[in-house]
Amino acid sequence: MAVPVLRTLTSLDGSVSVRVSPRTIPCLRPADDEPGIDLAALVEVLCDLGRVDWLGHLGQNGPLVASAGATSLFHCLFGRDSIQIAFDLLDDFPAVARATILELARLQGVRRNPRADEEPGRILHEHRQTHDLHLLKLSHHWDFPYYGAVDSTPRWIALLAAYCATQGNAILHEPLVDRRGRTITLRDSLTAAVSWLVGRLDAAAAAGFLWVRRSDPHGIANQVWEDSADSYYHEDGTLFDAAHPYAPVAVQGYAYDALLAAADLIDQDTARAHHMHLQGSEGRVATGRGAAKRHGRAEGGRRALWPAADRPHRSPPR
Repeated sequence: MAVPVLRTLTSLDGSVSVRVSPRTIPCLRPADDEPGIDLAALVEVLCDLGRVDWLGHLGQNGPLVASAGATSLFHCLFGRDSIQIAFDLLDDFPAVARATILELARLQGVRRNPRADEEPGRILHEHRQTHDLHLLKLSHHWDFPYYGAVDSTPRWIALLAAYCATQGNAILHEPLVDRRGRTITLRDSLTAAVSWLVGRLDAAAAAGFLWVRRSDPHGIANQVWEDSADSYYHEDGTLFDAAHPYAPVAVQGYAYDALLAAADLIDQDTARAHHMHLQGSEGRVATGRGAAKRHGRAEGGRRALWPAADRPHRSPPR
């Protein structure tokens, strides 16, 4: 049996030096412009998050988890986190994107369940397996999968489009079994995700925006990256009342990208594609106008828009 050729990888500060086989680090390109990166440590982290022993097998065990350690609260599947990791690794490890797209489609919302913030077509925020150490406590308030995120669905659509752009559209015909036990294709999942997104934009309270409001009082109030309870507040320092629907500005960009990407993937349905292009363009214009007018508010370095149909009434700042 041939003995693998070893080479030495040393961190730039000289503190870590290991010898590894080139087979351990397939596809990773030099990071000369990223000082301080320890390639061996990066390989170890990626294999740990992907639950594989060899980097070339990334994606074989599903999406990468967002983890701070096996016993941490965050050692589970998070929709937006796994999607972002898949985006970051798409050029080198497209199998990760493929696994992420398919697993999130398999767990896609199929019914209306306020305890889970579940709606048909919605891509999950968080999912925990039966052996998860934190499942019992969290299940007092939430059902799993839990879908309390408005950005995971448009980002999933964008990831699917990015994958198809480099790997081809064959994945759209991939069969899978959804949470109702039905055999569908990934194209069906895409259609459901777009329907959820368009439904949010067309809602009476939305004013054309992708808006946030939880379905259950125990759900996550701020269903975006900045999901801490105190992430959004008014210019006078008072905490924003998340009982009112609001539209984070960054999320409108996700919706715009997703609609245009979906229109390109479903281009054989000319009328539907045209409608999505139109909605994306209108949403972009509406977001720009809204951010420039008085119902756009700076909140903790972030901006949110209050849909005019349901804007909170507040007394002037003291």
